[in-house]
Amino acid sequence: MPVPLSILVLEDLPADAELIIHELRRSGFEVTWKRVETEGEFEAALNKEIDLILADYSLPQYNALQALHHLQESGLNIPFIVNTGTNSEEVAVECMKQGAADYLIKDRLARLGPAVRNALHENQLARTKHEAEERLTLLSTALEAAANTVVITDQAGTIVWVNAAFTHMTGYTFQQAVGHQSHLANPRAHDSSSYAAMWETIRSGSVWHGEIMNRHRDGSTYMAEMTITPVRNGNGEITNYIDIEQDITERKEHQRELEGIVMVANALRTAQTRSEMLPVILDQVVGLVKAQGASICLYDPAKDEMVVTLARGPFINTSGKRVPAEEGFVGRIVSSRQMVMEHASPGDDLSCLGPLDQPYMLAGIPLLAQGHVIGILLAGREMEFNSIEVRLLTAISEIAASAIHRSSLHEETELRLQHLSALREIDKAITSSLDIHLTLRVLVDQVVTQLSVHAADVLLFNSESQSLEHVASHGFRYNLPPASRSFTAGYAHRSVIERRVISISDIHQEKEAPDIHLRVHGEDFAAYFAVPLVAKGQVKGVLELFHRTPFYPNPEWLNFLETLAGQAAIAIDNAELFDNLQRSNINLALAYDGTIEGWSRALDLRDSGTEGHTQRVTEITLTLARAAGIRESDLIHIRRGALLHDIGKMAIPDSILHKPGPLNDEEWTIIRKHPVYAYDLLSPIEFLRPALDIPYCHHEWWDGNGYPRRLRGEEIPLSARLFSLADVYDGLISDRPYRLGWEREKTLKHIAELSGTQFDPDLTRLFLSMDW
Repeated sequence: MPVPLSILVLEDLPADAELIIHELRRSGFEVTWKRVETEGEFEAALNKEIDLILADYSLPQYNALQALHHLQESGLNIPFIVNTGTNSEEVAVECMKQGAADYLIKDRLARLGPAVRNALHENQLARTKHEAEERLTLLSTALEAAANTVVITDQAGTIVWVNAAFTHMTGYTFQQAVGHQSHLANPRAHDSSSYAAMWETIRSGSVWHGEIMNRHRDGSTYMAEMTITPVRNGNGEITNYIDIEQDITERKEHQRELEGIVMVANALRTAQTRSEMLPVILDQVVGLVKAQGASICLYDPAKDEMVVTLARGPFINTSGKRVPAEEGFVGRIVSSRQMVMEHASPGDDLSCLGPLDQPYMLAGIPLLAQGHVIGILLAGREMEFNSIEVRLLTAISEIAASAIHRSSLHEETELRLQHLSALREIDKAITSSLDIHLTLRVLVDQVVTQLSVHAADVLLFNSESQSLEHVASHGFRYNLPPASRSFTAGYAHRSVIERRVISISDIHQEKEAPDIHLRVHGEDFAAYFAVPLVAKGQVKGVLELFHRTPFYPNPEWLNFLETLAGQAAIAIDNAELFDNLQRSNINLALAYDGTIEGWSRALDLRDSGTEGHTQRVTEITLTLARAAGIRESDLIHIRRGALLHDIGKMAIPDSILHKPGPLNDEEWTIIRKHPVYAYDLLSPIEFLRPALDIPYCHHEWWDGNGYPRRLRGEEIPLSARLFSLADVYDGLISDRPYRLGWEREKTLKHIAELSGTQFDPDLTRLFLSMDW
């Protein structure tokens, strides 16, 4: 099979070039070639797609060595063969020295094929070697630049090469490491069985991966993650081992930190009360950071003091000690809101600890919850705390603060959950009904239950009568509140006017309470609360609460009361909006229908010969539609369509509409456009779109011979098929100026005859079965 070959020939004689190409083709090459003879042509023709260059040694203006020099300057790696008619050993040697692949005599072209093959082969070998060298250089550079240490040993474990990362990690230079055993940086911290297992693995040809303790040149240790991979030669024999190591000391420290945090979190998860939590926190601090002493101080907001609530070790005698929250060591922690570390010498008094008997490094961490300092965590020992331990203490303090705050808020949370449950129940009551009386009855029931009062009622404000009217109540023993009350006096009136909660914890202590005493006679109420019901800036009424003993609510209770009042106001406003919307919709629908009926009467008046036809045919159509099982909700659209069935005739000239004699073809064409005129007139009116079928399609025939769209069968809307029966029936039995109405039997017979042509057969049978 011919070998593809792209050649650039530098030759001034075309015949010589042809001979060269002929010989190459005879030698089995499929040649693509180009001939050039000047320096400019040669440089312009050079490109990386060329496989070979054949150059005449001497040209009139150029020579092969110049061309070879230009090729080398271009950077292209193309085999270059010199072809000459002179047999000169000196020239041949010079060409080869300059980098030519071969030197051929023109009259010995039989050597051309082998010479080309050899040149191409040598060029490919050179390329492969160059690429291999580049890859080797790249790999060597990558190994040197690697962040992990790379150590190569012989089969006996003697180091033969290390990268720069090895020196950076261990402190041993390349010269200090090469020639030594691979355990140079290993302090033999592990037992001999571990090393034996490692060597057994790698000598068997398997990769070993594990963690090992190594040492720096200065004697300090570090934890390394190591992977040792055996290297085999062509015969499958292990010749070397590649050891890749990574310093994981910091990762191990982070792991220890995370494990400590998890231990604290797990220990606190089972503790529910503060007394259970504090010992767990201190025990974990002492164990994880090797603290000699530790304590927890909690903030007392009543006195603005820190109280040593629990202590361990030499700090244990400080339990119960109180110190001002803004002074000394404690004050520096509270004000900075971050960890403070200080050296303390014997005799120093750090307020919360008292005099110390030996030097300590003290770490104080604020316990922060929701942006407030709720306490501090103290830890002390002789040695300084490292960065990992500092992070660990910070994490423990965050977990501890959250746990302590959680226990403090437990009761408050329980109470709020009850409130949320109550609000949900009230929301369900509000959203399940738009009957304002029912909704408010449910609401006052929930108010009495959730706020633990004895009775409650809701009064709505009537702006017309300027009075407060009772609509719902719960909890009254004997006397229900009056149905209506003057708006000019009493605490309810004051609550509305001042738009605030009126709170009377003990009625008997009030000097002026005639309104209350009169209304609750026999009920023995002692406490009273009134909340205005305000929605969108308008007072809708008042929510009143009653209690039979003096009642002094906390702020949480009052806030919840206002929340419930807000829900009541929303319920009232929603009900009013719904009532107003229903009223508006009814009025709008009546206005629409009144307008449509006015249009239909105007149409009847325009065509005096059909007066009353629209009303009659509408009633017939509705009766037939009910018999056909059409839903009542759809009848309104059928009614509107029937009333407006001939509205398109408004666009028909009177000369045609009132013509006494027969219509000609042109006039019939105009008449038949009235359904299209109806569609154009009514389709822009959104609420009339469902009624368009009758005005647009009532002249379509079952067999497709109707107009304007020549619809066939069930393509014709059902309402239009119903109407067409009623329209023809009323039109035939009614008197017209140009004829008397038909008898009923004749009309029904005529309709029966048109079944299947003009009318839907099924609807025709239904129509004929009815008593008209």
